[in-house]
Amino acid sequence: MGLVRYISTIDGDKKSVKRDIMIDEVVLSIIGLAITVVGMLGGALYWLGKKFGEIDKRFDEIDRGFEEINK
Repeated sequence: MGLVRYISTIDGDKKSVKRDIMIDEVVLSIIGLAITVVGMLGGALYWLGKKFGEIDKRFDEIDRGFEEINK
């Protein structure tokens, strides 16, 4: 991305090209961080969903037990 522009502009304004490279690096690091955060949140939400599903099943079993006692 930015490195290719830096190498290809031998006679150009090197300061602006270096700035472009820095901006590209910042954008890539932000994208990498965002992907990491989304992955961590996704994993945590998946795990929590499974746990809440197990809790729901246990409450259903308890409800069935109370219904049998009430009969």
